[in-house]
Amino acid sequence: MKSHWDLDALHVFYLVGRLGGVGTAARALRITQPAVSQRLASLERCIGKKLYGRVGRSAQLTEDGRKLYASCRDAFAMLDSVESAFADTATIPLAGSVRIASLSEAAKAFLLPKLLTFQKRYPAVSFELVYRLPYEMLPLLMRGQVDFVVTNEAYRRPQLEMTPRWVEEVVCIGPRPGRRLGWKQLAKMPWMAYGVEDPLWYELEKAAQRRGVRLPKPLLNVADVDTIMRLAAAGAGHALVPEHALRLHRCDVAVYPLPLRFRKNVYLGRVVTMPLGRAAQLFWDFLKEKD
Repeated sequence: MKSHWDLDALHVFYLVGRLGGVGTAARALRITQPAVSQRLASLERCIGKKLYGRVGRSAQLTEDGRKLYASCRDAFAMLDSVESAFADTATIPLAGSVRIASLSEAAKAFLLPKLLTFQKRYPAVSFELVYRLPYEMLPLLMRGQVDFVVTNEAYRRPQLEMTPRWVEEVVCIGPRPGRRLGWKQLAKMPWMAYGVEDPLWYELEKAAQRRGVRLPKPLLNVADVDTIMRLAAAGAGHALVPEHALRLHRCDVAVYPLPLRFRKNVYLGRVVTMPLGRAAQLFWDFLKEKD
């Protein structure tokens, strides 16, 4: 290994990690993407380690890259704070991109209002929002294809940070007229589920099992709440949906009160070993602020 460090290349490496990509770092530095790539290659030759690998279209830190980023993050953050103390920060807009996977209903009820507020404050930040079911989000998160997720399932992985942020009331819907349900009635009803691995359905199924009641398997697995509500209104079966879906979708459904109060946490989830870009980190912190 060389006895000196290329501090310019090290700063480029730090910005790529902080801002979330080569293109974003190039725009912040006002140089070309090939120039950023050349600086990274120079640093890798200097220290004899591979720092970034490709995952799909995005550059992701290797294990050695994460170690180096963690070592230099505090130093450059301190330099940034010193620089900002003597600069007119109002003239330096926050830029970058934020990639999020979310449940569609959670996004509409909780995420989008926060996103719009954040964009008014930082108009140069762009967002990529995709709607996925909980079991579809986890691979995207682990492969680094999204910065974080908004889900009602607490993935239990040691490398994940799962922060409960909102609470949604869960209700049972079906055709009119609605009626209060007992546990034995639940076992005789035709059911629909929200996707093939519906965490709301599994929670109700476990609650029923604790009371010695076995629920029938859902007859239909539907991928979006709007369709499941329309089917419920038409008499195709009953389903569990977040209460805010009743406000978001105008369907002629009835609410069937359950024999238990059913509430579900909505989580913010991220991989702690993958550093977020500056824009993504600021939005993550903004989402965690209490309303």
